[in-house]
Amino acid sequence: EFKKLTDGVAIIDVAKNILNAFDDDYNLTAIDLPNAVTIEDCAFEGCSHLATISLPNATTIGDGAFIACSRLTAIELPEAITIGHHAFEFCSHLTAADCPNATTIGALAFGYCPELTDIKLPNAITIGGYAFCECGSLTTIALPNATSIGDAVFQFCTKLTDIELPNVTTIGENAFY
Repeated sequence: EFKKLTDGVAIIDVAKNILNAFDDDYNLTAIDLPNAVTIEDCAFEGCSHLATISLPNATTIGDGAFIACSRLTAIELPEAITIGHHAFEFCSHLTAADCPNATTIGALAFGYCPELTDIKLPNAITIGGYAFCECGSLTTIALPNATSIGDAVFQFCTKLTDIELPNVTTIGENAFY
């Protein structure tokens, strides 16, 4: 079951999977999806006024799920295991992301987030290519469990000075270009 409130807040009480629910909805400012387990591909793509998300039980964030949600400033995904390709790409005001259980980070998942300064991915194992491309404000990142990072993962992260990758065995081309 789905409800959309007139004040720009969406609340979904029953749905487990959200598929293209609000793509390009310019009026949506906040979502509270307490029961959602899967946010499907492009579900909130281009929701340029979306500033707040609550996804306490989501385990999968699909490809492009929040691409170009330019007003998002922080995300906390306590149960997410998979962050899809392009999931938060072009979230131009995103400053912080906390995904403590995520093991797979897709290509360009946080690409082109120029204000991203705080990212927590302590259990990430596989980081896709360009995952943090052009995150120009990122100064430090710790990926203690990562074993593989893709091509150009940190491309144009011009302020990145402290990287913790103690278990990485595979590094893609131009990973630090």
